[in-house]
Amino acid sequence: MSAGSPGSELDLRSGLGVITAERPGRLHVRGATVCLATVGRDTGELTVPADHDDGWYDTGDLAMPATPTASAACS
Repeated sequence: MSAGSPGSELDLRSGLGVITAERPGRLHVRGATVCLATVGRDTGELTVPADHDDGWYDTGDLAMPATPTASAACS
């Protein structure tokens, strides 16, 4: 899947099988437009997304494919 800025990649992931409207997946993104680091709200811990999961950043958002025929990668 791709959307947004050129070079950005999107991935929907779910440990529960197929991603549907009833079972959305978590949205992961990577690319040049992704933040370099995040700071934990409660802990103040610095996390660099590129150091984890091959650069994929878990946005915390739930999403589903835009069309019923679109496929989503499940990890």
